Amino acid sequence: MVHENINLLDKNKNFNILLAGILALIVGIGVARFAFTTLLPPMLNDFLSVTNAGLFASFNYAGYLSGAVFSMFIKDINTKVIFFRIGMLLSVFTTLVLATTSNETLWFVSRVVAGFGSAMALIVGSSIVMVKLSYADKTKAMGIHFSGIGFAIAVSDVIGQYVLRKGTWQDAWMVLSIFALIISLYAMYILSFDKELKKEAVKHSVSRVMFTPYVILLILAYFTSGVGYVVQATF
Repeated sequence: MVHENINLLDKNKNFNILLAGILALIVGIGVARFAFTTLLPPMLNDFLSVTNAGLFASFNYAGYLSGAVFSMFIKDINTKVIFFRIGMLLSVFTTLVLATTSNETLWFVSRVVAGFGSAMALIVGSSIVMVKLSYADKTKAMGIHFSGIGFAIAVSDVIGQYVLRKGTWQDAWMVLSIFALIISLYAMYILSFDKELKKEAVKHSVSRVMFTPYVILLILAYFTSGVGYVVQATF
């Protein structure tokens, strides 16, 4: 009887939704964004300069910022599903680029695109998770979902380090891209709807509350937090 209740292909089970959300974070945040940190030392020893490494990281974060801003304007949930899938595929493809070429121009482009894909995975993907969850208290459930960010970084690091013991950094990127493709298929399947949801777009308006001293301080706190951890997280 217990086994009858286990169906990992059921799109409406909360466990599957949370699992798919975390897998999406592994692809978008772990592989497309922070695996670069794990593989940076051997790439520096091989062909990459410190200057270009910093530029690649900056381009990646610029892509993420553009994706984060863009996601603010995606109001329809069905459109979010489309862009979530695009983000998943971009995260996989741009990782494959790093495995198959050392052309600096392609790397710069791929890092920007990968950043955009990461934003789709984290921001758009998380909004889909929240809509699909059927818990009465979604706050705790979303806490589980966002814990996947740390898990994503850890998983990509473990895979990268393991492959480096056996092969090169190109091999590591290839393994990560294949791994990301496999788990992204499940995430894209679960985080979708059997039929289009007919919901009116939420109308957002600019409120004075957005510019209160507290909110401004909160924004500044997030800014300084980003400055404080991004450099260490990248290098």
